[in-house]
Amino acid sequence: MTDQLPLTLTFKDHGDQEKIAGLPTPLALEGMPAGSDAAPLTIGYYAPEQALVLYYKYVGRFNGIVPIGTFEDLAAIRDQAYGFTATLDFASWGTVQ
Repeated sequence: MTDQLPLTLTFKDHGDQEKIAGLPTPLALEGMPAGSDAAPLTIGYYAPEQALVLYYKYVGRFNGIVPIGTFEDLAAIRDQAYGFTATLDFASWGTVQ
């Protein structure tokens, strides 16, 4: 993922449980499990949709979920309006500004 940074993404709400934004190119998945679960505060990659996902509710286990990090402020993500934009770079990786 870091080779795609800095990266500005527009997130939309999905299922009242996560914020999701498409990535311009897929992430390499060599050595990653086929699936995982995503607890609140997880930053994940959802391979079937080539998307970065910020989970604010527990979603259960699904094939294609790859946890790649965490964030700290659940309300800051959950309460964002549909279509909010965030820029990720090396200084902010793991946080959303």
